Amino acid sequence: MSEDIKRILKLLEDGKINSDQASDLIDAVKEEKAVTHTSINDKNLKINVLKEGKKKVNFSIPLRFAKAIMKATGKLPVKVHGVKEMDLTVLKQAIESGTGGKVLDFNTDEGHFVEMIIE
Repeated sequence: MSEDIKRILKLLEDGKINSDQASDLIDAVKEEKAVTHTSINDKNLKINVLKEGKKKVNFSIPLRFAKAIMKATGKLPVKVHGVKEMDLTVLKQAIESGTGGKVLDFNTDEGHFVEMIIE
């Protein structure tokens, strides 16, 4: 079993997605593997959260996995405390295209600085 499918099953087990979403994700992963996009397959989506200039969180997921999650659910399974609503159109477009570099950065209500980078 591939690592991507294991991650999807873990999301299902943790209750972060339902069975229909898991099925869509697995289909998307299989579809993505059938079409080889070297540039996307080799990149990661990194999410860094800083408070007072120091890293509090450093989270990284393969870009192809982020793309499959976004395709199936329309969002990433990441919640940032202090951010109620956010337009992820720019992030979605960057994930789809595999564009590298800093995609988004913002400050939360709790004083955290969050940056999302594709590398």
